[in-house]
Amino acid sequence: MKVAVVGAGVVGSAIAWRLAQRGAEVLLVDSGQPGEATTRASFAWANASSVEDPAYFALRERGLHELARMADELDAQWVLATGHLRWAAAEGDSAKLRSRVDSLAARGYPAQIVTARYANDVLEPHVRFPHPDHPVAHFPAEPAIDAPRLARQLTSLAVAQGATALLGRPVRGIGVSQSRITDIKVGTTTHPVDAVVNAAGPHGDLVARMIGRELSLIEEPGCVARLHCRTDPVRQAMHAPNVEIRVDGHHQVLVHSRTVDNKLGPTGYAHPSHIDELLSLAREVVPELADAELVDARVGWRPIPWDGFPSLGSATEARGYYEAVTHSGVTLCGIVGRLLADEILTGVKHPLLAPFRPNRR
Repeated sequence: MKVAVVGAGVVGSAIAWRLAQRGAEVLLVDSGQPGEATTRASFAWANASSVEDPAYFALRERGLHELARMADELDAQWVLATGHLRWAAAEGDSAKLRSRVDSLAARGYPAQIVTARYANDVLEPHVRFPHPDHPVAHFPAEPAIDAPRLARQLTSLAVAQGATALLGRPVRGIGVSQSRITDIKVGTTTHPVDAVVNAAGPHGDLVARMIGRELSLIEEPGCVARLHCRTDPVRQAMHAPNVEIRVDGHHQVLVHSRTVDNKLGPTGYAHPSHIDELLSLAREVVPELADAELVDARVGWRPIPWDGFPSLGSATEARGYYEAVTHSGVTLCGIVGRLLADEILTGVKHPLLAPFRPNRR
């Protein structure tokens, strides 16, 4: 079976790998390089604790298990650390966080409340918490991921299994005849295919339009900054009230803030003052970042379908057309890669994806 996968981020590369692993003839297409677009601009913290919808929680929890399975299967140097802390500023928000942790723990999800004193003594000694008895949620099984490295490895594995990577070449069109996918045009060359997987992230709506399908995406930019430090001031991932911080490799830290994101405006332009604010927020929480050097700052557009949930699986507009357009691609890449490869090659639709079908509305 000939399958074109459009998009070499973590989701597309995972799908391409699983398809090639099972004997499909795969074209992995991207106008850039693996993991260098939305994937690189992601906070890349894998979790299920941030969602409450039961079906979405179940999918993300399976995603975490599949990510751990992949880490065992592969040389997982892309797992940077495991563990996540979250705390709130206001007393009412702390009560909500405690209730959320209790609910997750009751489901068997690894979650607990610890004091800031314990967090400082055992988990993150360089973090400034509100006070020693402040409640802090600890999720010990949620990892921080080097997402670009993961995408590169999955792409290499797919190629090693026989896939062809057409990188730095834009998709110009998708052929449809009698409501069935027939080919894909990449650059100036047309390739006959049996199926196309739209894993184009924030450009997924443009790829969908090539077959006459309207995929509505929420336009939501996010800015992340990478810092080089003289030491390793953080050990895992954390969500403080106004900023997110995580380890990003040896002597490197990644920071993000939705407070700053909300100031980017419709163009997604990050003014130097936005970066300054982002770094200032991070330094309030981790004072040792005061002398850290800015390595990189970039804005990415989150690929969020119209209702906030993923768009996964076959669509009715054309036989052989599949979507894998989703936020939280790092959490979901492994399970989406496995389940979509199975659906494409066998026609069997997994019930876990049922609530997230492209034509659900």
